[in-house]
Formats: sequence, C-alpha cells, structure tokens
Amino acid sequence: LDGLGWNAVKRDDFRAGVQLRPRFSAGEIEGSTLDRPDLGADAALYAYKRLPGNVVVGGRIQHDVTGDDAGLEYYASVGHQRVTRVGLLQTTAYARGGNDERVQRYYGVSAAEAPGSGFDAFEPSGGLSGVGAVALLAVPIGDRFGMGGFINYEQRLGDIKNSPMIEDDHVWRAGLIGVVRFNSGQ
Repeated sequence: LDGLGWNAVKRDDFRAGVQLRPRFSAGEIEGSTLDRPDLGADAALYAYKRLPGNVVVGGRIQHDVTGDDAGLEYYASVGHQRVTRVGLLQTTAYARGGNDERVQRYYGVSAAEAPGSGFDAFEPSGGLSGVGAVALLAVPIGDRFGMGGFINYEQRLGDIKNSPMIEDDHVWRAGLIGVVRFNSGQ
C-alpha cells in the first residue's frame, strides 16, 4: 500500500528486499515562513519474518533520495493477521525513529528560520520518535476487488513531542482503502 518494491528474498515465512516509498509533505503551517519538506521519496531496505501463530516481525530503514535533506528513518513492527467471518483483520504495534537530519527537517526550527516563522528556534535530536498501533480490516468483493478501513493511534516520543510545531503528542488516523488484485498469486 505504500510504495513499489522488489522481494530479493521471497520465502513463505520470510521476505526481504528494496522499496521506493513516497515521503509525504509535512504541510505548510499557516502564517509561517518555514521551509517544510515537500512530497518526496525514500529508498528502503526491509525484512519481515513470519513466526508461529501468524505473527510477523520486521522492519525497514529508509533514506531520502529526492535531495530534500530529509535524512534517514527506521521502523520496526510486530503484527498479527487472521481471516474473520467478515474479512482479513490485521493488527500491528510499531515503533519509529530517525536520525538528527530527519527529525530536524520535519520538526525543527533553525536559528536562521526562527525570525518571522512564528516559532522559537528548536533543534531536536534523532532517536525514537513514536510508538503506535493500527488495526486494518479488509473485506473481499469478488475475486479481484476488496475494500476496507483502518484506525491508527500513535504517541510521539523524544524531542519530537517537544517541537513547537506539534500541538498534540497523540495522533489519531482513520481511513478507507480500495484493493484491486492484478494476479491470483498462483
């Protein structure tokens, strides 16, 4: 759902590979002159291992490839999925973080940017920046289509939660998805 990739290792219980992932815009802040990150892309290396009980652990490391000085981000997760009477239910707990460059680009305010930006200078350090959980339910519609929804909660951690650009260190997300299968996987 979030990029184009290639499984360099593709076994029933283990996947590892490379991916080009979209890196979404940080968005403009009304009344501010801050130079915020635009839509970009990250190159990622990932690995996921399925354990007994249909539990999957893994993660990825990704780095900006669009020249936006957006640095490096890392992500680790443990998830579980099962087929219910309604459809596929997937639950995941995760942690994410980034290097100094990534955290500063998204949540920092340099001394040069502070005048006229509406914010005091703030230089956060990299490290663990959030932990969260997500639940996704996907319902099949015929052989090739599906739809679903998700709900996500994330708690911001470290220097990020102290950023003057953050109004709340609790983040809620929800959404709907559509799925089209291009092959049967057989």
